[in-house]
Order: sequence, then C-alpha cells, then structure tokens
Amino acid sequence: MKKRITLTFEGQRLVKEAIDAGKKIQAIKAVRTHGKMYPADESRDNPHRPGLREAKHAIDVKYFDADPRDAAATIGPTFTVKKMVVEVGGEGNVEIDIDELQLRFLQELKSLGLDQVQHLLELTEFIRDWQR
Repeated sequence: MKKRITLTFEGQRLVKEAIDAGKKIQAIKAVRTHGKMYPADESRDNPHRPGLREAKHAIDVKYFDADPRDAAATIGPTFTVKKMVVEVGGEGNVEIDIDELQLRFLQELKSLGLDQVQHLLELTEFIRDWQR
C-alpha cells in the first residue's frame, strides 16, 4: 500500500522555501521533520515519521514530475473526497463521485452556460488536484 505524508502548515512553508531555493535535501529533511506518514510503519521507533526513501519520493512526485505509481509515498491531504451530495433541481439530493459530478455539469451546459460550466469543471479539477 502506498504511503501518504501529510505536512503541517509550517512544514509546507519550509518545504516550499527549500524547493524555491533549489535545496532539495533541505526539503526532504523538512518532510521528515514536519510530516506524518499514513499508514504508520510499526517496525520503526517513530511509526508515523517518514523515512528518507518516502520523503525523497514524495518530494520527487510533488515537485519534480516523478511518476507517483513508482513512489513509496506521496504528499497529500489526510482525507480524500470520494463522493459528494449535490442538490439537483427537480431531483433533490444526489450522491455522486467527482467523475459523475463533472458529467452532470457538462449535461447542464445549455441551461447553465459555458462560463458557469467552465468554473464548475475547474472546481472538480481543483478537488482532484488537491488530493494528489
């Protein structure tokens, strides 16, 4: 199972500063210091602390376009949006996933207009990107 590393706000700031300064090793150290890894590795003294390999892979995926499928860990939020409940006119509350939400927005193109649908599709992409 792939590991997910969450960072504190301070950790995110330190990683971004290190990356912007071209200091990849410093960014990896910040991930190890300020990150929490899920699921935990119970074989370690500090089970939630990312190891060097996980921290490096997470930095490579987030900032250097490495393939996330090959990574031991990625940086991301502690939760994932699987489904949403959306109130649809004439139907009431409808539970749908992100892909279905995009499709519903596209189906409403004639009634909502191109500009509104574009913004709604950007919202779904934002949610999808935020989770990576």
